[in-house]
Amino acid sequence: MSGLWPDDRELPSNRDGGLYRLASGQEYFVSSSLLAQYPDLFNEHRVALTRYILSSAGDDPVEITTYNIDQIIDRQPVPTTQKLRILIQGLARLQNYQPKDLHWKTSENNVLFWNLIRSAGLSNSSEFRNLIRYLSEQGLANYHPTSSENMTFGLTVSGLIEAESSSGQNDSKTAFVAMWFSEEMNEAYTMGVVPAVDSCGYSPLRIDQREHNNKIDDEIISAIRSSRFVIADFSCGSDVARGGVYFEAGYAQGMDIPVIFCVRRSDLEKVHFDTRQYNHIVWADTSELFDKLKNRIAATIGTI
Repeated sequence: MSGLWPDDRELPSNRDGGLYRLASGQEYFVSSSLLAQYPDLFNEHRVALTRYILSSAGDDPVEITTYNIDQIIDRQPVPTTQKLRILIQGLARLQNYQPKDLHWKTSENNVLFWNLIRSAGLSNSSEFRNLIRYLSEQGLANYHPTSSENMTFGLTVSGLIEAESSSGQNDSKTAFVAMWFSEEMNEAYTMGVVPAVDSCGYSPLRIDQREHNNKIDDEIISAIRSSRFVIADFSCGSDVARGGVYFEAGYAQGMDIPVIFCVRRSDLEKVHFDTRQYNHIVWADTSELFDKLKNRIAATIGTI
């Protein structure tokens, strides 16, 4: 299939379609019916598809089919300010937060740089060059293209300070939990969510268990903004979908805070169409919720 990233790998598959793996290890499956319908799918929508794969990473291959393709490619593109923020923080990590130059030949399969381009929502190395050039003009980076393929670049001291000042949210150890506050969900929270979050080094926060004197809406927004990521469980029993959970998940995504989607298997069909394209953790009991959530946090957020 054309249009893949340079370091993607095709894997053997006994399904009707292609199975591939990103350099980061996440596998994804593309159905043959979708490829027949969109032969230039990855050439035209590589960035949107890659963002979806990275945001939906988990134990199982991420599914890309005719069922969810419209929702995937219709998602809003990454704003340039967000691209720059991710790029600055990624470069700072590659430099070990020291002012030094990095060297890259774009024709080489350098996993570190291609992963950085993917995570920032960039389409190719040309866009990477343009943003590095902009950072250089702002005094935040050095940029020295030595040929059409080779370049030397690196954050300046000012760029490293910018990276450190904008990384406070990423240092948070709080996981905000949005879910149905019902007695029948208590076991899922205490035996599934809490130990999964704890085992990865984070602290779960459920707003109904926090003492405060503020308006609840203000308290929720404040807690989400100060969290490293959000766990949104859409289980709802015999009731309609939980509107508050949708609001909290949507607000977090608008703030570029990672959201892990979960739902009890018996409530899966009640999940709203607009969020069906996200890779939900579907669980039947607390043991399954613990295992899957722990693995998803480790794979997409990381452990501390």
